[in-house]
Amino acid sequence: MLFQLFVSFFKVGALTFGGGYAMMPMIEREIVNRRGWCTMPEVLDIYAVSQCLPGAIAINTAAQVGFRKKGAFGGICAALGAVTPSVIIISVIAALLQAVWGNAIIESAFAGISVVVCALILSSVVKFYKSSAIDTMTKIIFVAVTVMCVVLDITPFIYIIVAACIGIASGLIKAKIANKPSDKAKEENK
Repeated sequence: MLFQLFVSFFKVGALTFGGGYAMMPMIEREIVNRRGWCTMPEVLDIYAVSQCLPGAIAINTAAQVGFRKKGAFGGICAALGAVTPSVIIISVIAALLQAVWGNAIIESAFAGISVVVCALILSSVVKFYKSSAIDTMTKIIFVAVTVMCVVLDITPFIYIIVAACIGIASGLIKAKIANKPSDKAKEENK
């Protein structure tokens, strides 16, 4: 299992470009669809926690999945799997960078890659929206945070904490309303 964790996250790290958010669709495919290590709601929770932690979201996500499956060693193996391809690729690029940087073909390739990364991130946003925006309150939170992200320069941690507090308050209010006896029940008790 430790080797599977390493290999799975090595593939994710090797086959995606653009950082942690671009890795999300690949991580979903590998750990939810292919391996069945987590459910989609669990992945959403892992992403939320990974965003709050210092460091790269892809490595944090890999470490959390590995820890869930095989404890501390699983977390280490998964994180190493996620980071190893980048270390190899960066080492090779650094060795070749002087020779190719400034080349119009290379610059065009990176421009194309950037567009694909944006599409992958948008795809993840749409999938997360469909599974996370389940009621009016969560839809309002989504729209509010999206607008604030565009307008304000606030750390994502603040958005997550405020949204969690709103979610808790909303849940408590819903629970209180659900437990409140109806007028009809009050009349029957008389």
